[in-house]
Amino acid sequence: MSVIRHYMTEGIDSAQFNNMVKRIEKMTDQNDHNGARMLGAELLEKAARGKGKMFIELYKAIDTIATKEGHLPREISDYRFSVDKKMWAVAKQNLDKEQYDAFYGAY
Repeated sequence: MSVIRHYMTEGIDSAQFNNMVKRIEKMTDQNDHNGARMLGAELLEKAARGKGKMFIELYKAIDTIATKEGHLPREISDYRFSVDKKMWAVAKQNLDKEQYDAFYGAY
């Protein structure tokens, strides 16, 4: 059975979910950690009934700072990790175990 079973009416199907997870994995492997997190927030927005919008905005702001600085300052990296933990908690509450494991494992 597909990874996304009961969210198909929420704007994402199993193929889209799996494709986005693979893209997150690839971005992470290529050290595009901010981009991977923004994509993960977009996935959460689609798959978990709109729960990712706040995270999209936060990760965009973090990416803007990193771009302006030319690197990710330690303080912002620590903040990003705190946002990560919140996003993963929301994902765990809103995705089934199989979905969550794929989502979390992509990072």
